[in-house]
Amino acid sequence: MSDFKWTKKDLLSIYDLSAEEIIHILDTAEEFKKVSQRRVKKVPALRGKTVVNFFVEPSTRTRISFETAMKRLNGKCIGFESSGSSSVCNGESIADTAKMFEGYSDALVIRHELEGVSKFISDFLYLFLYPLHIAKHIFLFSRVAEKKGGVIDRRHKEIALF
Repeated sequence: MSDFKWTKKDLLSIYDLSAEEIIHILDTAEEFKKVSQRRVKKVPALRGKTVVNFFVEPSTRTRISFETAMKRLNGKCIGFESSGSSSVCNGESIADTAKMFEGYSDALVIRHELEGVSKFISDFLYLFLYPLHIAKHIFLFSRVAEKKGGVIDRRHKEIALF
């Protein structure tokens, strides 16, 4: 792994990432892929950290995959299974709900049907914010590179897929 240092407060859009940042994410994913193939599938990477899964839009597979990832990284994952089990369904604003999460966690993973909610929340939260569409883009990018072929030039920080 490189000496790369992550400097972004949030990860809101794949279009905000440089080639160097994407390469770092893909390299990190490759290392964690090796962990998932071991008998003991845990590393202390996020020991003592808590993430909130704020899923206003339901998704069983995505929720389970993020919870599993946090457990394997030795972190804690809290949240609720649907917006119906939060105060959002009683009229509490997304902003108030997200601000409340800030007091209980180190990061917020959000899944919401409305575009722009992540950006709106990021303007007033000090948590690391990670909207789920980013995970899908990065996953697809890595799968295309793995299956179809691609070149990652770490020295020049360039990426090409074919």
